[in-house]
Amino acid sequence: MKVCKALQAKCMALKAVAEQKTCMHAATKELQEKMKTLDFCGQAPSHIAQKCQYEQKKCMTISSDKEKQKACWEGKMKELMAEANRGSGSGSGSSMDVCAIALNAMRDMMKGVKNLKDITAAKKMDMCKSYKSMGNMMSHLAKCTSYELKAGLNNAKLLCGAKKHGSGSGAKTHIGFDGARDCGCKSGYFCNYDDGVKGGCEACSSLKKCHHAGLPQKGVADCINRCPKDKHGKLDFCEGAPSEDLAKVCKEEQKNCMTSSSDKAEQKACWEAKMKEMSKLAESLANGKKLVAKTVYVTRMVKKKRVVATQFVSKDFTNPKFKKEKENYENVFLTASGASKADSTVEYTQVAAKSGGRRLAEGSSVANWILAYNNDVQATAALVKVSSTAFSQAVAKHSGVDVKAAKADIKVFEVKVTEKTVKYEVVDAKPASGSGSGKGKPAAGSGGKAGAGGLRIRSPNACIELGSDVKIKRIGDGKLGLDANVHVNGAVDVEKLYIGGMSIEDIVRKLVAEALKKK
Repeated sequence: MKVCKALQAKCMALKAVAEQKTCMHAATKELQEKMKTLDFCGQAPSHIAQKCQYEQKKCMTISSDKEKQKACWEGKMKELMAEANRGSGSGSGSSMDVCAIALNAMRDMMKGVKNLKDITAAKKMDMCKSYKSMGNMMSHLAKCTSYELKAGLNNAKLLCGAKKHGSGSGAKTHIGFDGARDCGCKSGYFCNYDDGVKGGCEACSSLKKCHHAGLPQKGVADCINRCPKDKHGKLDFCEGAPSEDLAKVCKEEQKNCMTSSSDKAEQKACWEAKMKEMSKLAESLANGKKLVAKTVYVTRMVKKKRVVATQFVSKDFTNPKFKKEKENYENVFLTASGASKADSTVEYTQVAAKSGGRRLAEGSSVANWILAYNNDVQATAALVKVSSTAFSQAVAKHSGVDVKAAKADIKVFEVKVTEKTVKYEVVDAKPASGSGSGKGKPAAGSGGKAGAGGLRIRSPNACIELGSDVKIKRIGDGKLGLDANVHVNGAVDVEKLYIGGMSIEDIVRKLVAEALKKK
């Protein structure tokens, strides 16, 4: 009000009526904008305030576009003011109004949800935040008679773990742990799982934070499930894993997702999918399973930035006559650019020779480079370097070939990459054991299957022959020999590779020595 009067006095002090009018118009607009920033919900009637805060929060998170947020909230303010006016003087503060507001909020919150198991982690987080915001209304909601509202609240409790915590906190729960079931703990207590599968019950009030009490992973998880939120401490998704192995796997997958792309939405989608996988693994481990690591090679298509450069070269490198000069130029260019020699490519376009009344020149060419780098950051930095005059001067100096300044740009290519990765399989913690007595025979009652899988040949010269043309044999400590025509698709991960009894390093040295002798 003081601001309004001050602006009014300022405008009325002007002599010309037109100036007063213009000033008041501007002041009115200024006050309208300021009014929008006031706590609208704080001024709302008590029966509208809770819904008002919910709708305001929803509008502010519906989009990253400020104009869309503004339009949404302005529309909601009109609806809320109309609702408040309808309710004035009619007992609008009754529990019936609260029930109607809660039912509308619940419908919005559960919209599109058919199966609680199919909800993404991000959706679950949003829903639980909305559920938590209804905390102050719970005493009134107990009086509501709507079956739809009661069913929705029950689903929200199951989803957000309110019953397990006993505090309505809506914090995340950990699958597979239940101190009441495993250790007989009553409300207000959690199982420390000091014995692995079971353990003793400890009072939630006996510790400051679940995550800082020296508990094993299972104990931390059950503490978070059963104790109030103020006892949880800082714990991310991976730190709540039931075993150290799974926690390590989880953190590796999280890191991979966060570095897989510079796009935040792609990172989020990747991590949500991985969290689902981790939750399933955690449930399996809680049911007597264990994780087994398996190294695999995965080939996939990824988008990578490449530096596309062109450079005029004084010699015609399409002519085999200049093979030596061409190879020297390419080596110097790649070394100076810092690009991957294995993955970068170059092609040459002939520039026709000109005749100027004298002997016909030998011509020149244009080098068309696609330069590959380990990551997009390196490619972006290389663009500036390759485009510089200093770069071309260095190439000319060290290659002995006259070149002009290179022209470079960044383009995105889809590239096939083969990556070494570790996959984890869930297996029984204890292998099945047979009860038969015969050596080398399947256990009795096993349906013809041996109790433990696998084949072991104790001989230091063990060999397996497949037909008459293929042999797999042990040829020394840690060495495997294959007598066959071998075709490899993808990559081979070995410390040393022997062909015909000779290591690949020795073969290369031999070939280089022979080539040098011929020169």
